[in-house]
Amino acid sequence: MEILQDEKMITRIAETFLPVLLTNLIRSGELNIDKIDDSEYRAEIIERGIALVDELQIQMINYSEFIEATESEIKSERFKSAFIMAGTCIEHILNHFYREVLSLKQGLEADEITKAITGLKIPDKIGWFFKLTTSETLSDKMINQVREIISIRNKIVHYQALPDDINFTGGSSHKLELIINGFNFNELVPFLNEFDSTLEGILNNVIPEIGIGNEVFEKYFKKNKTQD
Repeated sequence: MEILQDEKMITRIAETFLPVLLTNLIRSGELNIDKIDDSEYRAEIIERGIALVDELQIQMINYSEFIEATESEIKSERFKSAFIMAGTCIEHILNHFYREVLSLKQGLEADEITKAITGLKIPDKIGWFFKLTTSETLSDKMINQVREIISIRNKIVHYQALPDDINFTGGSSHKLELIINGFNFNELVPFLNEFDSTLEGILNNVIPEIGIGNEVFEKYFKKNKTQD
């Protein structure tokens, strides 16, 4: 069992590390796509790329864990926890997105990126700052969905505890329950997947080398793929 777990971890590390390595090699001009069909050249590229390891900023983030946790909380009818997990997932997706964009497109260092995104609120990250850094815009529907999820998450996390009236209908608890009960939870997990894939598509469009690096990895380096 431990061996299987070790193999899974090694596979996960490789699937996280190699696309990043390939993207950096493509951006630096050290990977010639026209020669990538040559297995000896691929081995040479990997060996050459090891020298870049210290320069790579690799983020091992598995959003599926947040999404699966959200789904689990919904099935257990722990709806408040589901919103907290969903909000956390959205924030992680956005922060990872900006670390890629600001590093690879704008050339900012890690501490500069931290300062840039720390002072931004979610509406900024999906609005004007998104357009400024990518020249792209999210759909109004997606923006509104993000705003709604984050708003409910904030109401849960920053609970104001306003007292109820004599009919138990005017306080924070009652109002929050009404909001939660009115939400369609069947749409929450599909939306998180859609949000993740939408930002991934935009990232590949804004930084084409990422998409090329992923394609090269999928075709030539991913485990169980046929190689020369």
